[in-house]
Amino acid sequence: MKCPDITGLYFSLTGKKAIERIRQKQRLANVLSSVLAGSVLLEIFVGNGELGGANNILKKDWDVWAKSMRSVPTILRRIIEDIAREQLLEPMPEKERKFWEAVAHGCK
Repeated sequence: MKCPDITGLYFSLTGKKAIERIRQKQRLANVLSSVLAGSVLLEIFVGNGELGGANNILKKDWDVWAKSMRSVPTILRRIIEDIAREQLLEPMPEKERKFWEAVAHGCK
């Protein structure tokens, strides 16, 4: 799909609410990423001393942790696409509809 020209686009009330939902989900995804990153440090170092910390580093399943960190943007993208698809069920001006179609289905 070709990216639409959205010059002069004005969002309806439901469109503005959807954009706020997207922003909220982005903030939550940022918090989740921070918690995932910080949790490893806490698990390894807090209350274990040097020897316990070194032992925990060796025992940590880094592949699972890395997969968890990589999945946050994928999950967020899916949530944004779902919000955009929900918007397409609403009545709206053609320019706004093209915007939500581009968000839901991607454009180049």
